Amino acid sequence: MDRGESRHDNSANDYEGALRRAARFSGSAIDATVFVVEHPDVVARTADGAGLSSLFVSPDGEIYVIRPHTHAVTAAAILRESGEPIRPVDAVDRLTVRSGILRAQLYGKRGIGVCVNLDRLPTQAQLDALAQLAATTDNSRFAAEFTLKGTVVFWEASFQKMLARIETETLGLQQ
Repeated sequence: MDRGESRHDNSANDYEGALRRAARFSGSAIDATVFVVEHPDVVARTADGAGLSSLFVSPDGEIYVIRPHTHAVTAAAILRESGEPIRPVDAVDRLTVRSGILRAQLYGKRGIGVCVNLDRLPTQAQLDALAQLAATTDNSRFAAEFTLKGTVVFWEASFQKMLARIETETLGLQQ
């Protein structure tokens, strides 16, 4: 399957409309960073004192800020609203496969995290938005979790290594 290609009937607009209604904010990476700073209620404090904000990134690169630690519940609500009842445990993975919307986190000024689903690789617009988001941080913290059919298969600890792994996976799909 090519990057961003869908094999499902619901349009990305159905999912994004539901996500827009569930999100506290939607916009560019820079505007999302400003929103997080100005709205501490969307930031969960971690054990090391860093902030963590929960995000989704649409295939066109729009950033959605949701309530902290609610990726699974929010994804399940979006799927249900789009006519697909599902348990929260499967929701984030299924939302990505069906819509291309991917899960991400902003670790305050320290960096970002992202979940890359090998069943549906990120679009260039998503990668660009993530790069912009990362540029708003000092990049001292980065995590890319790669999943395949709902199972974590490997991790990358730098943005550049994540991009290289995605490129390798893309080339593998084209063969």
